[in-house]
Amino acid sequence: MKKKKYFHLLFFILVGEFYFFGGCSHQTDFFCKTEILEFKLPDYPHNTHPTLLNWNIISINEDGKTIYKIPATDESFTLELNKNQPTAIICQPVSKLNELNNEGSVFFHPAGCVYPAEEKITWHGGFVAELLESLINGQNCEMDSCGEKYISLFNWKKFSNNIHQRYVNALEKGQIFSPWCINKEKILLAISSGKFNVYSIKEEKYSTKEFSIQKINDKELNFDESTKIYSKFLLQPVINCRIQENKLIFTLPYTNPQNSYTINPENIFLYKNQLIKLLWNKNNQVTLAITEIEQ
Repeated sequence: MKKKKYFHLLFFILVGEFYFFGGCSHQTDFFCKTEILEFKLPDYPHNTHPTLLNWNIISINEDGKTIYKIPATDESFTLELNKNQPTAIICQPVSKLNELNNEGSVFFHPAGCVYPAEEKITWHGGFVAELLESLINGQNCEMDSCGEKYISLFNWKKFSNNIHQRYVNALEKGQIFSPWCINKEKILLAISSGKFNVYSIKEEKYSTKEFSIQKINDKELNFDESTKIYSKFLLQPVINCRIQENKLIFTLPYTNPQNSYTINPENIFLYKNQLIKLLWNKNNQVTLAITEIEQ
């Protein structure tokens, strides 16, 4: 009788070890260290923006980084993630910006979220996910470990909601907002040192200025009323242009850089297959620089 009891006990131990250490194929398995989740991609503005070719799906945590590509026609994707381990989920749109390059280019900011705080992919969540990526990579941190404890304890959901509410507030007031105009370095230092509070979020305000161009690199422009200019943040409105005296005229939103002769990434815009960059000289005067897109 004792042998039978021991046999049953050994059987349950072996079964438990199989579930605990073996691969999990179902997210409801109690002993699984991982879970399989489906993430829905956000809407890409197909009607107003360059053709979407595919998405690069990136997941990053303390154990490493995985990247894979899915077609533009997919509406969702699945990932197997370590349960409750903070993971940055980044969904990078790859668009056709040059007719000669069928592989596409990356210009627009990604969408994303931070698991397990959230499982909904949003455009503002791309900024939040990139913050976690920077912390994991040890960027702008006060300590070598970059505050692994604080990464786990940080309220990522509350922070994401704060960023989203700032976008909603700006929209209601008819103002321009991009999460990437928030001072990222201050937030990284605050999180990694455990000193983060709402006052750590320093938002750079937008101004606007009208510009006109007639030539690019000494070449006459061929444009019409349908010409559009795009910001990096996909939720910002498309910038319409008008033609006057054979010049292309447009108004760009911008944030002032901290130093002269530097480029704030949010002051870079897409025009056809060109990048329009705003530069400031030592007299704090803004000028345009136009370059080809790097393929």
